[in-house]
Formats: sequence, structure tokens, C-alpha cells
Amino acid sequence: MLQKKAYQIEADIIEFTDTPPLLETYDQFINCNETFIGFFKADTLAGAISYT
Repeated sequence: MLQKKAYQIEADIIEFTDTPPLLETYDQFINCNETFIGFFKADTLAGAISYT
């Protein structure tokens, strides 16, 4: 959900909605073979990065 919101803001700014993260399905995201690190503020995910 965080990824979709972030990329939607970027897509709105650059007026281009066909960026791969916006078209990616949940299953593609879950099976992407990346490692994710999240930053939580209290109980809320405030940011995340991933790497391969």
C-alpha cells in the first residue's frame, strides 16, 4: 500500500501512470525476491527500502 501511494504521487507529478510499480500486482510484489527493511514510527510504517 505504501509503495502504491508513493508511486501514485510521483506519477501525478510527472503525469505518467505507466511506471512498473503502479502496474505491479500484489503477487508480483510478494514474489519479487527483494529484501525489505521498514522504518516504523510507533506502530505505523513510515518508510521502507528494498534491495536484492
